[in-house]
Amino acid sequence: MKIWHKIMVAPAVAIAFLALLGAVSYGFLTRQHEALEDLYGNRIGSYRFAADSAQAISEVHSNVYRLFTWVANLKEDKIKQITSEQDARIDALSKSMAQFVARPDLSAKERSLAEEISKKLRKYRQDMDTAIDLSTVDISTGISAMQTADDSFQAMLKDFRLLVQFETQLAQENYDGALSAYAKVVVALISILALALAVSVVAALWMSRMITRPLVKAVSVAKTVAAGDLTSHIEVTSKDETGELLQALKHMNASLLKIVGEVRSGTEAIGSGTAEIAR
Repeated sequence: MKIWHKIMVAPAVAIAFLALLGAVSYGFLTRQHEALEDLYGNRIGSYRFAADSAQAISEVHSNVYRLFTWVANLKEDKIKQITSEQDARIDALSKSMAQFVARPDLSAKERSLAEEISKKLRKYRQDMDTAIDLSTVDISTGISAMQTADDSFQAMLKDFRLLVQFETQLAQENYDGALSAYAKVVVALISILALALAVSVVAALWMSRMITRPLVKAVSVAKTVAAGDLTSHIEVTSKDETGELLQALKHMNASLLKIVGEVRSGTEAIGSGTAEIAR
């Protein structure tokens, strides 16, 4: 491994953990976005639908009782107009309830409550129309018949309240689930950051030692050679630039030993020749 490879190890580890952190964060944000969409689009939307539907049928019921208050003073065409308006509101509500029941994401309890409300809504419409028709003949008979419609209304309103409570409960569960997921992801992100810090520090220390150890050894060898000691044993254990430096120092040391040996041999030969000449 080259020195630049070793230098890049610690930054590469940090970059890898940053990429992991980014991937985890993106996944968490995606899940949170889906959770928010489900909470607002489904849970809160269902809650608002149930609450608005209960309000709408309550207004219809109030309008019918107001009609009974004035029915003796109203003409037949006016009574029919008001009745048609209330029937149209009930029909629109029945259509919306049918669309709500057809949603594939409903739980079994939601669908059961909505179907029961739809049945009672149809019965209420029939009882209401019957009571209004009877009131045009005899107000007392119509009011008595309206009692049946009122019973249907009260039963239906109870189911609407149950549906609103259940939608509120589901929204709370979604919210609690989102909070729990958030806490888990925060723990995961902190763990990744701590692990990244620890691994990066260890990698940096390890790589620095791998780089500095051979350099220290090369400096020591160079100082020994400079002091005139050519007996150093130089061992090359790496193949990077520091290993190449030690290998070059080893070759230099061997070359110097060879040169010193040759000079010594030459000096001895000269000394022998000089002695021969002197004799």
